[in-house]
Amino acid sequence: MLTPNLLGATSLHTVAGPVKVSAKGLALLAYLTLEDRPIHRETVANLLWPTGGGLGSLRVELSKLRQAGVHLSSGRAPLLRCTLPTDWAQLEHVATAPIAAEHTWPQLLRGPPLGGLDDAMSPALLPWLQSQRARISAQVQHTLQHALSHAVQQGQSAHIAVLEDRAEALGLTLAHPPDVQAFHPARAQAGPLAGELLRASRLAERAPHLLLLVGRHGSGRRELLQAALEQHPWPVAHLDAVAHPTLLVMSLMMRLLPLLREDLRPALHALMARSLPAAQAMTALSALLLEANAPLTVVMHGAEALSEEVAPLFDFALNWPLPFLLVLVTTDTREAALMQLLGRHVRPERFTLSRSRPLAASDLHPPELPPPNPPGERHLFQVARQSEGWATAALALLPLPQPLPQRAPMPPEVRAVLIGEAYQVLNSHMALLAPLAALPGPFSAETALHTLRQAARGGGSEQNLAHQALERALQSGLLERVPAHLDVTLPSGQFSVPDGEHPLAFRSELQRAALAGTLDSALRASLRQSERSDSPPYSGHIPPSTPPLPVQAVPFRSTFSSLPAAIPAETTVSLPGGYRLHLAPNLLTVLRLGARGHHPPELRLHQPTPPGARHWQFSFYLETPYNSADVFPLCLLPITDGESAQPISVPESGQWYRACGPLPAPGAALVLGIRAHDLVLHLADLSFT
Repeated sequence: MLTPNLLGATSLHTVAGPVKVSAKGLALLAYLTLEDRPIHRETVANLLWPTGGGLGSLRVELSKLRQAGVHLSSGRAPLLRCTLPTDWAQLEHVATAPIAAEHTWPQLLRGPPLGGLDDAMSPALLPWLQSQRARISAQVQHTLQHALSHAVQQGQSAHIAVLEDRAEALGLTLAHPPDVQAFHPARAQAGPLAGELLRASRLAERAPHLLLLVGRHGSGRRELLQAALEQHPWPVAHLDAVAHPTLLVMSLMMRLLPLLREDLRPALHALMARSLPAAQAMTALSALLLEANAPLTVVMHGAEALSEEVAPLFDFALNWPLPFLLVLVTTDTREAALMQLLGRHVRPERFTLSRSRPLAASDLHPPELPPPNPPGERHLFQVARQSEGWATAALALLPLPQPLPQRAPMPPEVRAVLIGEAYQVLNSHMALLAPLAALPGPFSAETALHTLRQAARGGGSEQNLAHQALERALQSGLLERVPAHLDVTLPSGQFSVPDGEHPLAFRSELQRAALAGTLDSALRASLRQSERSDSPPYSGHIPPSTPPLPVQAVPFRSTFSSLPAAIPAETTVSLPGGYRLHLAPNLLTVLRLGARGHHPPELRLHQPTPPGARHWQFSFYLETPYNSADVFPLCLLPITDGESAQPISVPESGQWYRACGPLPAPGAALVLGIRAHDLVLHLADLSFT
């Protein structure tokens, strides 16, 4: 493929090498590429050859370019346009690529942009040339800065050195990101996993051991494990799992090469060069490791990719007579299948299971920052609700300036993680299922199948595929059944779902948005207009004549008092319908991230009361994207069926208020109703008299 190189000396290249083009031809390519629009032949001729004979000279250059394989117009069409991919376009891909891509940077950034074009440009185009150089240089600096921030977050020291070297060669100055960007929420949770690693290592000293770490894609498992391994005394080799046994063993040998003793590396090099089948290569590798006689930890990410052909290799490795710990990292949706696979090859005493919990709102606050104040809390929890507890999303959003917008754009790396998870679950069914992401939810199974058939516009085979895709999405947890209401008992956080064939909704709003982004905009718009939600009406009806419960503003809070019943430890409960409930001894937080036009279920929080209690009181803090003057996402629900709910007034979003009132009957439970597509709600100081 032909590629115009605009970074450094301007040139035209193919995979085989440079293509000879005149200076005027390169100037023509650069001008059309950067303008990125059809331009009339006469306009181009007058700009590049202002002294006369421009059309004739232009025809000559176009003929030379066609001979080189570059076609800027069809026949003698009056409009010219260049649509070739450029080296500049590769920068965004390389910016956050793994460390293996560090060798690409010197090839891309060879010097200041658009070099060698000054003499080929007419005086009228020289100001345009200078402005384009400034624009490209600014974009290159922005891309390098973004790549540096990403490399610092990931601790990629080699990548950082390459980026700084390239920036210095280009005369650009990069600023290291502030400490808050280097903070990762997963580090706050590394302690328990570090303890499990230590226990597994002690078991592995006596006999090789396997530790399975399970968590959602993007939940910070990789960073959590990296932080837990910082104090791990054994050498660690990281690799990504593959299904082919020979390729897996070869990947393992490449990762082990820098960890082996210097005198054993030539033997491993020779073994890799032989390209033996997996079983023979594993046997030979075992002999080398036994000769090294040193403890070893191997971390295999993406273990859901492992196949039945690979599993016997683990059975063999877990019989090595040396201290050996194998850590497999997988997703919660593939845990059962992987456990079944391992169960046929790994004895129970050689196995430990560890699950990484979802990140909670409190995990997203760097410990070195001052205690949260109201503006800081707003900043923090805006991030929390947009991230759904996902460390990758939180990291991408934390560096944004305050105040945050109501909905920050989804960073590309987060979108890639979300789409990757959906693809691993659905494989070829993902594109078929994506139209559901444009529907207002929840939606019935009949609506889903009708939409998929309508989008596919096919016959019986497409209908069968639609059924299969829907079943797979439900089995994996990508979609879930959403009832009209959820009842949660406090302080345990246990919830019950009423029986029935409930409508469907996406488990994650971020994942729904990422899938919707893969659709054609016209299809997205038509699906939103043609389909209506099947969600049942709001069960807690609030008549217009019902006055809202008045509340009292709380101007300052230094501490939170405890909830009435002791909660032993912080816990996060993920509820159907997109609600996330975080329970702590001093604060209860409800988070939900959703989109307008969708119909979330009603969340009912049941708080038992002491015998004989007649009055209740609590403090609350609400963040919503609504104008809260006429929207009441929080209300009191009666315990007697048929009575209307009473809304709780929220004069201003983002402020603390205190509410109080009588219980419907002495000792009756206090029931709060919450229904909002997008909110952060804190409850504290709950008391009864």
